[in-house]
Amino acid sequence: MTRSAYEIAATGLTDLCTIQEAFNELQALFVFLQERVPEESFVNATAQLGIAVIEGWSEKAWQWAECMDNELDDLPEEQEVCYAKMKRLCAMRATHLARAEQ
Repeated sequence: MTRSAYEIAATGLTDLCTIQEAFNELQALFVFLQERVPEESFVNATAQLGIAVIEGWSEKAWQWAECMDNELDDLPEEQEVCYAKMKRLCAMRATHLARAEQ
């Protein structure tokens, strides 16, 4: 199966959003630790470092996602082909599921 440039970019954008969600979860964990342990502790220092690292990578992921989103906007023909293909695949799947239920 070969994928179009649009499909590859759309998958990349989805992956970047998933990564961003993981960064948000990690940051929440580090903030939780930072707020609950003494400021002088090793755990607090580690949490602060973790927050800084996550913020840096999160910013990069958002920049990459924005770039990918802009690239997708520049591929309207590819987008139409991709949507038509997905529509056909969804119709085929619905038909298959309907037959399987009988």
